[in-house]
Amino acid sequence: MNTNFNTDIMKDFTTQNGFYLASEAEKAQWEKDHTLVCPICGKTFIGYGNNPYPVAKDGSCCDDCNLWVVLMRIWLDSNHDLLKGMVDKLHRRSCTVTSSYCINGKKGVFTFYRDLETKKLDVVVACDDECCEKVVEGTLQSWITNNYSDMNLEDVREMSKVGVWKVTNDIKIKEETECDEVTVIATISNEIFERLEKVFENIDFQVDIDNSMPETNSTITISRMYDNSYEEILIDFFDMSDYCCANISGGYDDECFCCEESVRWNPENDDVDEVYEDIKNAVSTVYAGITECRMRELFNKKTTKI
Repeated sequence: MNTNFNTDIMKDFTTQNGFYLASEAEKAQWEKDHTLVCPICGKTFIGYGNNPYPVAKDGSCCDDCNLWVVLMRIWLDSNHDLLKGMVDKLHRRSCTVTSSYCINGKKGVFTFYRDLETKKLDVVVACDDECCEKVVEGTLQSWITNNYSDMNLEDVREMSKVGVWKVTNDIKIKEETECDEVTVIATISNEIFERLEKVFENIDFQVDIDNSMPETNSTITISRMYDNSYEEILIDFFDMSDYCCANISGGYDDECFCCEESVRWNPENDDVDEVYEDIKNAVSTVYAGITECRMRELFNKKTTKI
C-alpha cells in the first residue's frame, strides 16, 4: 500500500515539474533507437549526434569528431580563395596542384587532380595521422562537390588515385626532411650563439643573432665600436643540402668586408663542440684580417702624404 502511495506521489511530482521518469525497458529501447555509428571515426556511440558536414555527408558524428567538424568549417571558410586559386591553376597546368596544411597541430599535404576513373576533379591527402588524413580528404571532397562538381577538365591529364597519392606522400616526406634539416642547423647556430655570448660578456663586443634572414637559416653578428670606428663580423649559417656551412666575414666602418672564412660540416654530425672550435678559429682569423686591413690602410695613407 505504501509502495502504491509513493508511486502515485512520484507521478504527480514529475507531471507537475515537466519531466518524466522512464522505466528500465523504455530506457533500454531509447538507447537502442539512439545507438549510432560515427561516419568519421567509425565508433559506436549513444545519443543524438552532430551534423558531420563538411567532413562527412551522411549520418551523425560523435562529440569527439564534432571538434574536427568545427575546425574544418573554420578552415574551409579561411582557405576558400586559396583552394579556388589552386583549382584554377590546375586548369592552366593541365596536371596536378599540391599544397600543404597544418590543422590542429597536424601537418599534411594534399593534391588536386583529374581522376582516371571518374574523369572528375578529385583530391588526395597524405598525413602521418590517419584520422586527420580522412578528415581533410572528406572536407575537400565536400568542397569540390559544392563548387566544382560540373567542372570541364578535358584539357587536364587523367591520373590514378594511387599514383597521385604516392607523389603527394613523397612531397610530404621531402618537406618534413627539409624542416628537420633547418631545425638541426638552427639548433647548432643557437648553441654557438649562447657560447659566443659568454665569451664576449662584460666586454665592449656585442653579440646578436637574427633568425629572420630569408637567404640564411640564421646570422650571428659580433660587433663593437673601437676608437670611433665600427667593426663587425658576420657568421651566416646555410643549409646546402649535402652539407651545412657557416660563412664568417668581417669588415669595419663603411668599407666592404675585407676577409672571409668558411666552415663546413655534415648535417648528420651533431657534435656542436667540433663545429664551435672550427667557427671560433675562423672568427679569430677574420678578426686578424680586419686588423691587417686597418694597418694596410694606415700605411697607404702615410705613403700618400709623403
